[in-house]
Amino acid sequence: MDDVLGSRKLREEMVDAGWLRPVVQRHKLTLYDSGEVTRAWARILAGEVPRPRMTISKANAESPTTGDAHGCEKFSK
Repeated sequence: MDDVLGSRKLREEMVDAGWLRPVVQRHKLTLYDSGEVTRAWARILAGEVPRPRMTISKANAESPTTGDAHGCEKFSK
């Protein structure tokens, strides 16, 4: 999977942001839905950056950011 996304860190960030969800996860095998991978890449190409989702307690403790409800920020090119 890291070969498809380019790095382990990017994959972890996409999972943390909720862009990718493991379909199968056991031992060293983790599989993702190919449609989710395609949509996640489309978001990256559109200029979005995966950001970790905030829990309710974290959201109340911190001030709002420029990100949206889906855990991402959009940057202009």
